[in-house]
Amino acid sequence: MEVKQVVAIAKKHLMDVMDDESIELPTLEEVWFEEKKKVWKVTLGVRRRSPSDSAAGRLGLSLLPDYKTVTISKVGDVISLRDRTADRFQ
Repeated sequence: MEVKQVVAIAKKHLMDVMDDESIELPTLEEVWFEEKKKVWKVTLGVRRRSPSDSAAGRLGLSLLPDYKTVTISKVGDVISLRDRTADRFQ
């Protein structure tokens, strides 16, 4: 598979899973192929929209992204979706 195809699959999956949440379009943060496991890993940045009159909106917290990693098989099947946001605080 080509990198662009893998990224498109990851973005579509994330948008489908989170369709009932108020998020902006995901941004590509990183993509790599794990040769040993024969899977693609795509990390996307997800920003949740906060109303401007909310405390989070006034503090600009809606600008802080959550990081989600989508694992995709070499044939294009989504295997998993992992939240990597907590990783930045460890």
